[in-house]
Amino acid sequence: MDRNKLENFKEKWNIIAEKIGGEQGEKIVSALKELYAVYDDRMVEWMASLYDPECGAWYHSRSGQMTEGFGPDAESTIEVFGFWQATGMTGGKPYEQVAPEWLKKRVAKFCYELQDEDGYFYHPQWGKQYYIDHKLMSRRSRDGDWCRHLIRVFSDGKFKYPLPGAPKASADGKKPDVPPQWQSIENYMAHLEELDIKNKSYWACNLLLAEASERNMYSEALGVDLQKITLDFLDKNNSPETGFWQKPEDGINYYSMNSLHKCSRLYNANKRPIPNVELGIRNTMKVIMSDEPTGGAVDVYNPWHVIGDCMYNLRNFHGDEGKALAEKLLPEIYAWAPDAIIKSAEKIVVYKMPDGGMSYLKKGWCDRSQGAPVAVPGSREGDINGNCCASSAVVTSVYHALNISQYMVPMFTEEDLETFLNIVEKRERDYFAEKAGE
Repeated sequence: MDRNKLENFKEKWNIIAEKIGGEQGEKIVSALKELYAVYDDRMVEWMASLYDPECGAWYHSRSGQMTEGFGPDAESTIEVFGFWQATGMTGGKPYEQVAPEWLKKRVAKFCYELQDEDGYFYHPQWGKQYYIDHKLMSRRSRDGDWCRHLIRVFSDGKFKYPLPGAPKASADGKKPDVPPQWQSIENYMAHLEELDIKNKSYWACNLLLAEASERNMYSEALGVDLQKITLDFLDKNNSPETGFWQKPEDGINYYSMNSLHKCSRLYNANKRPIPNVELGIRNTMKVIMSDEPTGGAVDVYNPWHVIGDCMYNLRNFHGDEGKALAEKLLPEIYAWAPDAIIKSAEKIVVYKMPDGGMSYLKKGWCDRSQGAPVAVPGSREGDINGNCCASSAVVTSVYHALNISQYMVPMFTEEDLETFLNIVEKRERDYFAEKAGE
């Protein structure tokens, strides 16, 4: 972002400095400005241009948009709206309150048409069988979350078919419409054990987070609380040596820390205390300051989010002792933060791409998302998921970790949203004008 533009928010920067207090407040504000300066003002136009007027949704990448066989997807689409809100483009309002009615209708219809008779949502460029053959469980779970949410906030909330949850027995007693892990409590317990969480903690915890909504849907059908069962399993497997789920001998690093990133959300959503939480916070702080090469943009974003989520967990679900510990830790975090923010800015800048966006991977393309093809390998370009992880997610998570989210200086403004929508509306008009002239 242009440094002159940053100075337009002088009053907001001053509020942050005063809230934190003293020299530390000034140092944190200075570091935040360095982080903001990483981001390209062209990001807004780049993201808007990935809108597909034929479907009413967004592509993951430019190469996908320009290449036959790819298509828009629900995750990229909901991330666009999340980016609006996270960066300040909505002026503090929920994105559903500022999105134009025509766009809400188009997006809701796109999601509605993805639903299959089994209740799940499948993208046509991949096809239902592709999800099954490649065991894309997290892809299917996430797509369901995004589609259900967008249909609910952008329309009347009615679905094409009933949602998953009620097992349907066929004449031979089998339940073909229900994935195996949801057919019985025994199957679900076996599913947890098969995750091999101590050796594959990031993958396992990512899947457990993605399946959260399904656990709610299937709990009633099975007559058990699958969330409680899952969190009990996680309690049992958390390492008292690191606060993470990866086995301790594998070290304190991005991979092991990322398990806490995924699981902290589950604990907070279910109002459960995270085990070994102080240890998890301190080891995450070490990860941020490490010189380990990042494997993806999430390695910069995730640890800041871990600290914020764990501090929230301490304040809210560990009783008076947790509140006292959070009060003790916060000054330590403030003292550590200026160097940590600068370190993160240095790590994230390599994800900037020539098109104005940011990539999930340093090499410049991320051709798969949760296992599904979304871009052409070898294309040096930004992608929507990587862009959000590298920009809005990093910045908002820093504020979250410092417990100053309510004072966040916007990355972009309502004027930027107007620019964004002008681009999208022009693409819409041009498409339908061309179609009418055929």
